[in-house]
Parts: sequence; C-alpha cells; structure tokens
Amino acid sequence: MKATCYVPILFSLSAAFYCVAQESAFTYEAQAKLGVLNNSTLVVAELDQVSNQQDVALTMNAKLAGQWRATSALTLQGGYSFARKDFQAFDRYDLDLHQLYVDAQYDFAWLSVGVRHDLAKAILQDEAFLSLNQTSIYTAKYLTTTTYLRSALIYKDKKIDSMASRDATNRGVDLNLFQFFAGGNTMLAFGLSGEQEEALDQQFNYSSNSLNSSVLHKFELFGQASQVQLDWRYRHSTYTDSASNTATQRKDIQQSIELQWQQAIWRKMSVVAKVEYSDNQSSLPQLNYAQTISLIELQMTF
Repeated sequence: MKATCYVPILFSLSAAFYCVAQESAFTYEAQAKLGVLNNSTLVVAELDQVSNQQDVALTMNAKLAGQWRATSALTLQGGYSFARKDFQAFDRYDLDLHQLYVDAQYDFAWLSVGVRHDLAKAILQDEAFLSLNQTSIYTAKYLTTTTYLRSALIYKDKKIDSMASRDATNRGVDLNLFQFFAGGNTMLAFGLSGEQEEALDQQFNYSSNSLNSSVLHKFELFGQASQVQLDWRYRHSTYTDSASNTATQRKDIQQSIELQWQQAIWRKMSVVAKVEYSDNQSSLPQLNYAQTISLIELQMTF
C-alpha cells in the first residue's frame, strides 16, 4: 500500500499462479495476520491530503480464497479479504478495507483466457470513504516452461463518498512477464501499464504510465521455509484538464522500493517483515513528500 489510505485498486496478480494441479477439484486457503506498522508520513492519496505527521498503527488482516477446477480446462476462483489499520495518535487515518473477487479462467491449448471482477469498500475513520468496481479481461500463456506472460484490459468505476467530484471511471492495460529459475524457487518479474481516468470534475482527469519490477527467492533458513522479495515501482501521471494552462499542468512522478522477508517459524505460522520507501514529486509543491512505511506481522495459514 503506497500511502496510508491508498486503496490498492490494482489488485495482486498472484491469482494467476493459483491455478495449479490439485488432487481435489476444490481447494481453499485461509489466512490471518496481526501486526504493527510505522508510517513516517500520513497520507490520503485519493484526496491529495499529505500530513507531515508520523504514527504507529496496529494492523489486522483476514483472507479466505477458494478454487474449483470445474473441468480440465475451466477454473473458477473467488475470495474475500478484510484489512484494518488502527492508528494510535491520529484516528482520522484509521482504515478498514473490504475486498471481494470472482474469477473464471478457461485454458485453451495455446492460451488461457479469463475474466475477473473485484469489489472494494474502504471505510476511513468509521465513515464510508471509497467504493470500487473493477473488471478485468486477461490472457495468460507459458511461452516456455519457465516464462509466463500475462496481459489484461481493466475497467474501473470509482466513487468517493466525501468528494463526489472525484468519482471517476478508469480504463487501463497491463502487461507482465514472469521468469522462473532454480526449479521455481527464484522469480523475476517485469511489468508495464497505462491508464486513463475521467472524473466528474475535469481537473482530476489524468493519464499515467507505470513500470514495475520484482525479484523473489525462496530458500530454507533454520530448517524452515523462507523467502525474500524486492519490488520497485515507477509511475508518471499527467493531469489533462482541458481548461488548464499547459504551463501549469499538473504532473506527478512516484517511485517506490519495497523489501519483504517472510520466515516460517512453526508449522503454518510465519513472521513477515516489510519496509517501503517512496518518493513523490509533483508540480504542486504541497504534494512533494517522502514516505517510509515499516511493518512486522505474525501470519497464520490454514
């Protein structure tokens, strides 16, 4: 999560790798996390609100996901997750996030094709804040036994309860390449995306292009499963209000790097530690800021 109250409207691509052969036609996974988060710069990105305040939050996450292999070619998936951040000093940044998704994928001999729909509801300081409907049509293919390519067309409908002028529709495209090494224990990923958003108030219209890369490695430490992951993201946004003067047109550049380590400690219990640094530059001086978020969690998988 890039900023304290940034709703992750570009959902994880991990579902693309959830469709693996199973002994049973139906499988499920449940997960729960408890943690402590430190945020150096409290932000509500959707409202362009930046505070120089630092705070600590208690975090809680719960997730349930299921998969049904309906036929040898058709896979159906669905899941629900809940996440909460409870800040200790500035409760106006307390955030609850509900997410629900369904996914259907059909595997042809030469290509997999799927459709996915996501619903998200964010509650900020116990009041309705943001609602999101997102539909994705995607294709996926193993180019080789170790190279995986996924592309998607994405449509979003976003509503912000406290500022209806920022209600918007968004159209985007994603392309991601995954390369596996060492029997699947190491993964390199590269992605690019573009999107265009049209808001009720034209001053919030924008187009953006993004790049991302990731490296993940799984290994054993102290006789238990361990993995480390390093992510880098870059995003350039240009606001396209037709009434704006080109000389003062708003432009934003956001870069972030995140390091994550997950270590199994007992049976299905793990410790997860993350640290993320982001640098945000804008033609609007009040939106120039740096942010560091660190998090440690205890995770249980069922």
